[in-house]
Amino acid sequence: MKDLDFEIGNKTYKSLEKALMAAASQSVSRGGEAVEVHVITWTRAAARAYGGEESVRIYNQDPEASIHDVLVVKVASKGPVY
Repeated sequence: MKDLDFEIGNKTYKSLEKALMAAASQSVSRGGEAVEVHVITWTRAAARAYGGEESVRIYNQDPEASIHDVLVVKVASKGPVY
């Protein structure tokens, strides 16, 4: 959807799946550090596409807010398996 973005730092992704893969990759490369994915909804339709009517309710509370949600991705290694 064109009015729905996912940001990690200063990089923007149009797909949740791509953003989550990038966040997981960054987390692993940083030794399991948590990486935030900011969900940005620019319209009510984007809020609805992201999370249904509950997301629309949140959007309506402050339509000018740039960040709708923050996802935290943390991937940790358990070490080698023998």
